[in-house]
Amino acid sequence: MNRPVYICFIDYEKAFDRIDDKLIEILNNMGLDSTDLTIVRNLYWEQKARVRVDQVLTNDTDIQRDVRQGCILSPLVFNLQAGARLFVTAAVARSRKDLWDI
Repeated sequence: MNRPVYICFIDYEKAFDRIDDKLIEILNNMGLDSTDLTIVRNLYWEQKARVRVDQVLTNDTDIQRDVRQGCILSPLVFNLQAGARLFVTAAVARSRKDLWDI
């Protein structure tokens, strides 16, 4: 009954901070249409912000791929990214390769 045991530890502390570069690829593979892909891409990759200080607006500043707090898509994005990582982890475990960092 000696069988290999695989353990996967996932640190979710910063899981909601940033969008994975492969999110669009994941959504495309799931069959999301091009219009919806464009909406998600614009929402998370084309963000800019301006700050008003004493009635003066700053220039546009690019916002990194942060998850929008309070956005109704944020939990879905988190679940998609977590599911994709678990899928990869399971595939690596089945291939019996060493798994250190995905």
